[in-house]
Amino acid sequence: MQDLLRQAQQIKQRLTTAQRELAESNTQGVAGGGLVKATVNGRGKLLNLEISSVIADPDNTDELARMIVSAVQDAHASLRALHQSAVGPIIDAFNAEPEDNRY
Repeated sequence: MQDLLRQAQQIKQRLTTAQRELAESNTQGVAGGGLVKATVNGRGKLLNLEISSVIADPDNTDELARMIVSAVQDAHASLRALHQSAVGPIIDAFNAEPEDNRY
């Protein structure tokens, strides 16, 4: 039982560390071949939006709006992938069968 509690504490510490590191990270999404770039932090907050002057056409705001939405969605998808790669292995280790199944 002590070993199980020790393992649970180690997993909790690893998750806490991973969550802190993720919160401090940034990811970027792009659309239109890089004409629009969105940067979000580890909590999903939009930090920056870059729009190329090539696409900044006042007569084509619909396309620009679609690209902005796409870039932000891409940034969030990158963030989800980052979270999965950081936290997934920890969760998998927790869910793994114990090596010794004797009770």
